[in-house]
Amino acid sequence: AFDDGAAPARGGDDARAALESCVALALCLDVANANPADGLTTEEMRPYVAHALARPGDWLVHAAALFQRATLESASAYSADRAALQLEALAAAHATSSTPDAAAAAARR
Repeated sequence: AFDDGAAPARGGDDARAALESCVALALCLDVANANPADGLTTEEMRPYVAHALARPGDWLVHAAALFQRATLESASAYSADRAALQLEALAAAHATSSTPDAAAAAARR
């Protein structure tokens, strides 16, 4: 769906990359809402999350994609531990305000 031949977002086009990631996550949630909760639905959602994670522009969008991936992985017995560690790392990053935006704001002060 995203491989339409258009050039991928470049480093200078962070707003476009963040918007594409938001659209990918919205489509992922649309798949979740339109289909029953089974293994096939989870597999249909993974490419959208992978696309959002491939372009880490905005910290909030990237964190939402990581949260969605952790939610998808928590359903599997094989990757539940990894999902728990990922959520723990997200919570720690949020609690310590070690986001790139917060670091840039602190540097400007």
